Amino acid sequence: FAEKEMTIRDQEVTLLLWDIAGAEDHFTVPTSYIRGAAGYMLVIDGTRVETLERGLELISQVENSLGKLPFVTLLNKSDLSEQWQLTDEDIARITAHGCQALRCSARTGEGVETAFHTLVTQII
Repeated sequence: FAEKEMTIRDQEVTLLLWDIAGAEDHFTVPTSYIRGAAGYMLVIDGTRVETLERGLELISQVENSLGKLPFVTLLNKSDLSEQWQLTDEDIARITAHGCQALRCSARTGEGVETAFHTLVTQII
């Protein structure tokens, strides 16, 4: 659990962040973790195409529990372009759910602030 404070459109916003999905092959999000959420970020590992399927499962879980919420998909590990496995068709499967897909790198920080800004702008 962490907090992140931002100012968007002259409005102070405090985000409460949980990393709820680890390295498990199959993970069900407990409804109690997401109840009350105004939006979420989905992180897909661009170097491991199998994480796309897990991401699609998580979208379905959230939609079945809470309905459609604003969300942004982060295509992580953009700094490892030579190992990239996701195709444009893979990315289209995610964006078909009404989200933006943004490349980012947790290691370098590239695209992370943009992702937070994009999500909060959708929520407020």
